Amino acid sequence: QRFDKEGVFACEPDGQDYDIAPDLIVYMSVLLQTLPVALNQSFHDSATAAASEDEASSAVYLHPELSNASFNAKLAVTLPGGSTYPLHI
Repeated sequence: QRFDKEGVFACEPDGQDYDIAPDLIVYMSVLLQTLPVALNQSFHDSATAAASEDEASSAVYLHPELSNASFNAKLAVTLPGGSTYPLHI
């Protein structure tokens, strides 16, 4: 189902788009497979460093637990000064 937005050009590329945009599909695939792992590791490293600096800290670090097993890619470009992106599900 389409949800058109004024001044917003969006698409959801998938494997079927490989013939017309192979570099974009490969880039997005690699990014979406590696980014969750990198963010999880970065979060873990930051939380560990904060805990070792201040053992008495009462800060709570909720791990994002991002997965690279399931994802969706949506690309959007908005026009300056006239785009709207209302809340939607």
